[in-house]
Amino acid sequence: MQQDKLENQVNWYGEFSDKEKEKQFRKETWGGLTERLGKVVLITGGFFLIAGLLEYFYNDERNFLLFTLRGLASFWAGFIFFSKSNKKLKKYLVPFISVYILFLGVIESYGAVLNYKPGIEMGIPFTLLIIMLIYLLFPLAIKGVAPASVVSSLLYLSVLYLYTSAEWGDFFQLTVFFAVVNIIGIYIFIELSKNRRYKYLSYNEINKLYSLLNSEIIKKGEANKQLSVLAETDDLTGIYNRRKFFTCINSEFTKSVRYKRPMSLLMIDIDYFKKVNDTYGHDAGDIVITEFTERCRQELRQSDVIARIGGEEFAVILPETSEEGAYILAERIRNDISEKEFVIKENRLSITSSCGVVSIESSIFKNVSDFIKAADNALYMAKQSGRNKSCISTKGIDV
Repeated sequence: MQQDKLENQVNWYGEFSDKEKEKQFRKETWGGLTERLGKVVLITGGFFLIAGLLEYFYNDERNFLLFTLRGLASFWAGFIFFSKSNKKLKKYLVPFISVYILFLGVIESYGAVLNYKPGIEMGIPFTLLIIMLIYLLFPLAIKGVAPASVVSSLLYLSVLYLYTSAEWGDFFQLTVFFAVVNIIGIYIFIELSKNRRYKYLSYNEINKLYSLLNSEIIKKGEANKQLSVLAETDDLTGIYNRRKFFTCINSEFTKSVRYKRPMSLLMIDIDYFKKVNDTYGHDAGDIVITEFTERCRQELRQSDVIARIGGEEFAVILPETSEEGAYILAERIRNDISEKEFVIKENRLSITSSCGVVSIESSIFKNVSDFIKAADNALYMAKQSGRNKSCISTKGIDV
């Protein structure tokens, strides 16, 4: 089924039926083909030059014209080789090759007449080999290669018929040879052209599938990342939730103890939050929670971690922060909350908060649970002493 789909896109002479697709194919693959083709032309031109030199200097019957023609063919081969890298000349590469093939046909036709001996037509002319190699080694457009090869063949046969004494039977046999070589050569050329385009289409299909798979992998990765964020984030406020808080506090506590670095923890609770819900409704309570979170975040550093660990209870992890620095921050947050009213629709609410402050000292807290419990106890003290306060956990507190 896939093979049929590919074949339907390629016409009988081995090119894409869609001109735009053929143009794109050539744009993407022509570079490699022309690079190889340039080398083939240069090599064949070199052989012609060597053949011309050998014949000129070692043949008793020197022919300057034949030597000149072969020299010109070598020059044209060099021109084609360099034109493949020139932007302006590269687009004329197919006609350049066609002229080169015709040129070879003229040279070989002239050479056949010049060096003709009775019975030579019974052998395999060098021209036949050249034509077959052209079909195999010049992977350009069939429209440029085939006509030039056929014309070269007809030129060779015509010159041999008109200017030599070849017998009709021998000439007919040679004509059959040329016809077979051209037919087989054209067939091979077309099949190779088709195969190159089938591979191109298959490669593109594989690339599309790979891109699609890669896109799906990226989407899945992003989805997993979003799920991970959702699993760690509080829906209402967008800050970390209780689960993520415990992950962070364990990590920071371990580092602080290991490297003997200061670290503090704030436990903050909104005072009388239940009254807000009961009086103004849960929507109003959500607005208070959201605004409260934003005010806290404005006072924190980038390295600080804030999390909502309960309905109206928050925790703030303060790396590299002493007890004094933590208490100053707690008071700044508390004052910001109490001094600015919360606007809920047409109502203005005065909200206060209580805060417990604890700082790590490796000689006191054996584990992170004791550390958190100390902050909770400090918060409890702040509430018991009238709320709207910040209390520091003392070394003698029950932990």
